[in-house]
Amino acid sequence: MEPDVCWVSVTNVREDLYLKAVRWSDRDVTQPGLDLTQGASESRLVVVMSANGGQIDGVVEDDRSAPAVNATVFLVPSGVAPSKSLFKLGMTGAGGHFRIGGIAPGSYRLFAWADVDPCEVMNDPDLLLPFNSQGKDIEILEGAKESVQLKPIKQ
Repeated sequence: MEPDVCWVSVTNVREDLYLKAVRWSDRDVTQPGLDLTQGASESRLVVVMSANGGQIDGVVEDDRSAPAVNATVFLVPSGVAPSKSLFKLGMTGAGGHFRIGGIAPGSYRLFAWADVDPCEVMNDPDLLLPFNSQGKDIEILEGAKESVQLKPIKQ
């Protein structure tokens, strides 16, 4: 395997946990990633999780206030080069309700679609750019619980 820049992501953890920090020796590599392009001397990787993640409870309704069942909701970090490790995904159930937990503190934008391929968006966040104005900005503090109402994006 060729040396590369790697990012740590965590899956299948409790809903309230979020990735708080990734340290390689004395450097924080949470956002920039672990650069192994020049090789690596012996070092220690430390992954810190927090059980005090934020949470968003919300509802997605169409223009006639009807619930959007099975809609996909994306929580995307704001910024020029958002870290994919901070992306979150939720699905609406009965009544158009969704919940996204384990959110790291920060600024985000929420998007909702009635019909979209979640894998396509997660692998190419630039697909969101044309719909940026239809997203909803939200600030998440550690341990905060926020409530939102969204309209699905029409394509």
